[in-house]
Amino acid sequence: MDDQTANAIARLLPHAKQIQVLGNVSGGCISQAFRITAQLDNGDQTDYFVKQNDRASLDNFRAESDGLSALAKVAFGVPGLHVPEPVATDVVGQHAYLILDWLDSSPTTVSQYQYGQTIAAFHQAESTDQIGYPIDNFLGSARQINTPAEDWVDFVAEHRLGWQLAQVTQKRLISAKLKRDLEAMIDRLADLLSGRIEQTSLLHGDLWSGNVLFTDPVSVTLIDPAVYHGCPEAELGMVRLFGGVGPDFYEGYDSIRQLPDGWQRRCDIYKLIHLLNHLNLFGGSYLHQCEQIASSIMMER
Repeated sequence: MDDQTANAIARLLPHAKQIQVLGNVSGGCISQAFRITAQLDNGDQTDYFVKQNDRASLDNFRAESDGLSALAKVAFGVPGLHVPEPVATDVVGQHAYLILDWLDSSPTTVSQYQYGQTIAAFHQAESTDQIGYPIDNFLGSARQINTPAEDWVDFVAEHRLGWQLAQVTQKRLISAKLKRDLEAMIDRLADLLSGRIEQTSLLHGDLWSGNVLFTDPVSVTLIDPAVYHGCPEAELGMVRLFGGVGPDFYEGYDSIRQLPDGWQRRCDIYKLIHLLNHLNLFGGSYLHQCEQIASSIMMER
């Protein structure tokens, strides 16, 4: 980090007398990230996690900050669940910045069973009938539409499957077969999603393995959310796709919040939504996988 960047970060930390860079942080594919230490006016020394990107990323950073704050309110009542606190989000010069409290990773004793229990307790902590969220946010760099709705099927049809279908069609990334299957799926969505628990919860929204940290031996930390209120099975769709967990996770989840019959079948629809988002973001390498899962869903009923 050069002096100009350090000075920009110092402007966002008015109580810091001196900023020292401890090193770059790997793992993200969109923004540059640093670990810094700040000498504060009161003599304390505090470490922070800093994301930096161009000015156009401010909306993304603000949405992430808002999502972390929303998660933290719910996580406060869930033992063993942590969320880093947003410290500052703004533009300085030509760059946008997001600053969070630094959390050290550590060896963990949390088993997959316990991790599943923690996520189930999180979903259970705010049982509601809300659907959507007051603001749109982002899955990676892709906008996620969260316009509130009265009905979950309508929300998924319009703001998840329908939105992704419109994007891949506009970008000419879709095959005729996938387009037919998606249109038929939307028409039959009420039947395909039947059997779920009607109550909704606040969802992390992007719960793949890279967004889960273990910051002390007995705790789970969630980062980089794309929050909204929805059916918790939608969360498990991403877990089943890129979560890196095994059967013990779902057994732990089920021990706290029972999984209704057919949840795995319904989760395939949510897996497909995330794969379509990857098709939109990264191109045709995801087309075949989208076609396969869409065909499988439509053959099941």
